[in-house]
Amino acid sequence: MPDLNKKEIRLLNKTLKAYSAQNFEKALDLVKESMASEELEKLGLVHMLEGNIYFALEDLELAKASYLKAIQLSKPNDPAISIAQVGLARSMEKINIRKEIEAKKKFEIEKQSIKKETDSISEITAFAIIEQVPVFPGCESGTTNAEYKRCMQKGITTHVSNNFRASVAGPIGLSGRININVQFKIDKSGEIIGINAQAVHPILEEEAIRVIERLPKMQPGRQKGKPVGVIYGLPIIFDVK
Repeated sequence: MPDLNKKEIRLLNKTLKAYSAQNFEKALDLVKESMASEELEKLGLVHMLEGNIYFALEDLELAKASYLKAIQLSKPNDPAISIAQVGLARSMEKINIRKEIEAKKKFEIEKQSIKKETDSISEITAFAIIEQVPVFPGCESGTTNAEYKRCMQKGITTHVSNNFRASVAGPIGLSGRININVQFKIDKSGEIIGINAQAVHPILEEEAIRVIERLPKMQPGRQKGKPVGVIYGLPIIFDVK
């Protein structure tokens, strides 16, 4: 790290403090102010922090550019480079997902204009409206959807509590309440696929995906007696002191 003067150190610390408190708009103003310093602008750490802020604000194109700059400026043994690499990968993946969603929306709009009536069963059904919800291992004794849902929620919550490493939030500089929204599909064979996570930091998303990938295979949901894919979502919430 280059020699920084007191003003630069103070400015960097203020930026880190605002980011830690999840005051991302303020942190963005401060990191932009930091970039006016020639010495701070050379630091991969500052560009990584800028990427984290843009990621939290869901400006993924700018996050991608900042992470890429952080990687270019960081030395191979710099701790910032590993976070920047994860951030770059997550930003690019989410950008692609957004593009796919937009393309699907456009396709659906076009399809609706020429849609014909059909009796076919949808390949994907929302968890809330499925006739027979998926069954989590150990929940087979249930007799109603309400019982299966309660048991499944308990099973998934226990799995997440036992496997999610809340400690990953420490090194990334965040404090306070952390919210991660996760959505995935239980496919027609009961496998977990299509996991999406939304959080203020790419490391948190990566950890949530890692945990959900390890959920056990389930009995698939059924609609009109046939197995169908079912979308399921849940929040992961914890506090960092």
